[in-house]
Amino acid sequence: MDRLIKIIFFLTALTPLIFTGQNPFSIYNISRPAKVKTLKAKRLYTIKTSDTTFFYRRLIAFTDSSIVTTKRVKTQDSIMRITRYPNPSANDTNYFRVWKEDTFHIVFRDIEYLERDLFTSRKWLEPFSYFAIGGVLAVAVSPIVAIAEGPQDGLLSLKIGGAFLGVTAPIIFIGTRKIKYDMRTKWRFNRS
Repeated sequence: MDRLIKIIFFLTALTPLIFTGQNPFSIYNISRPAKVKTLKAKRLYTIKTSDTTFFYRRLIAFTDSSIVTTKRVKTQDSIMRITRYPNPSANDTNYFRVWKEDTFHIVFRDIEYLERDLFTSRKWLEPFSYFAIGGVLAVAVSPIVAIAEGPQDGLLSLKIGGAFLGVTAPIIFIGTRKIKYDMRTKWRFNRS
């Protein structure tokens, strides 16, 4: 009975390992090997290799020498779409290519850098960009306001535009940052 309890405990302890599948994909810093970054499969990465750049690709899987990602490829198939009009001679026939998602491998030694956005969604930056546009317009129009309404109103327009730009520019700067991992000199792939 004691042996059965040990087997059940052992199998229960291994259950999380069974369901996680592949180890998380990670990279480590060359100068500080304890600094490890896990690359999440849900994020979109820009992968620059020695001959091309792949923009906004998901990392599907990895092997001991390559990563697997997807790309859209054209097939030889096409879809025909006929648009019918009351006049039979005016009918349109359009052919559309069929695209599919295909996976391919990129060898570790070919990758020069990986890059990802700091924030996964930039939708929250939209109101700040509208205020920044308002600030730019206020600064651009301030000489015209100074000529038409007087120097005090022109200075007020310049202050308001500067305040808008002073508040929104750092937020937009931080929101559009990307994190770049230089795979040639600073980072290496974990091959575990």
